[in-house]
Amino acid sequence: WSKWYVVMVLPLVLALGVFVLHYVLIALKKYVLGVKGKRAVRSHIHFMVRMLTSGMYYVYLFVVSMTLDVFNCKEIVSEDGVTDGLEYMSSAPEYVCWVEGEKQHDHFGFAFVFFLIYGVGYPLLICWILFGKNHYDKIRDDQLL
Repeated sequence: WSKWYVVMVLPLVLALGVFVLHYVLIALKKYVLGVKGKRAVRSHIHFMVRMLTSGMYYVYLFVVSMTLDVFNCKEIVSEDGVTDGLEYMSSAPEYVCWVEGEKQHDHFGFAFVFFLIYGVGYPLLICWILFGKNHYDKIRDDQLL
């Protein structure tokens, strides 16, 4: 399960790295290069957004599938039709589902929160970037060129 937590935290570490790089670039432009003006100092923001969304693009499916694995439980039935009546995780059949104190039950809340962040939040962010009023006008102007 430690691998599961590493995968869930990976996009957050990616975002943290982008934010740290953003502030390092601001400091570099202001104090080392002597760039004046708020707009000139922050001219790299579009690149940072592109870097963050591109990074998430590559890890999105893996992270969301690992998040949803916690919810994917099935009853195991032998060839003879015998079952113990319990459901087990499809990705890790050694873990019993929906039983308090078991690994799957302990991860359920975290998986739900991470699904809201990654499974719902990232697509909403992309929709906001692509279809927001200000962004839509810029995209349209760019396509007319």
